Parts: sequence; C-alpha cells; structure tokens
Amino acid sequence: MDRLYLFMNKKVIEENKQLAEENYKLKRLIRSYRQVIADLQTENMSLEKELFEEEFEDDGTEIPADLWDKF
Repeated sequence: MDRLYLFMNKKVIEENKQLAEENYKLKRLIRSYRQVIADLQTENMSLEKELFEEEFEDDGTEIPADLWDKF
C-alpha cells in the first residue's frame, strides 16, 4: 500500500510540475497579448488624431480648443 501511495504521489507531483509550466507559459502569452493590445490602442489613438486633424485642415477651419484637449 505504501508503494502505491508513493507511486501516486510521484505522479501527482509530476502532473503539478507540468501544470505549473503550462500556467507560466500561458501567463507570458497573456502578457504578450496585453502588450500588443496596448500598442494597437496607442496606434489607433494616433491615427484617430491624425484623421481628426486632416478633417479640419481639409475644410480650412481651426480645431476648437475643447476638442483638441481630448487628444
């Protein structure tokens, strides 16, 4: 019975190690995805600002200060 217990305990420990490794990899992947999302949001804001500026330049009007502050 002790041998069976030790064998099962060893298997559980091995499985826990594997799960910990997978967990670590998944956390790194999530961190990478979050960084990509943040980069895309920053780029999107820059593009929106550029488009906003172009719209006002095209019709010759000046950008109102309250709208400019939003960017």
